[in-house]
Amino acid sequence: MNPFATTPAEVVTYNMAKVFFPLLKQVTLLQEQLAQEYDVNAIAADFTAVEAAGGADVGTPVNYGGYNSRDVWRWAAVTDAFEDLLAQSVTVTFADATTETLTIKTLILRHYLPFQG
Repeated sequence: MNPFATTPAEVVTYNMAKVFFPLLKQVTLLQEQLAQEYDVNAIAADFTAVEAAGGADVGTPVNYGGYNSRDVWRWAAVTDAFEDLLAQSVTVTFADATTETLTIKTLILRHYLPFQG
């Protein structure tokens, strides 16, 4: 929290710029890194084979960090949805009625600096 903020608008602005968007940026970059480093289809095939053998169906954690493969399927669904969200475009209308359309990912990865009036 910014100790110099005097209004709710300043508190929210500071937290968005210094806390919220940096965290979103970290998550986005990590997700992108993992997607580039690992073959998601090969991992999914491993989980499918384990489940077909009955390991996850009987609740036995498989040897993937000690987590049940069904949890990993759930995480995969979330990351797929997150990727879809990042690819969506949003149009922002400013006070002067001009607009810009960017993807959510572009907005998250943008570097925000304080206004230097």
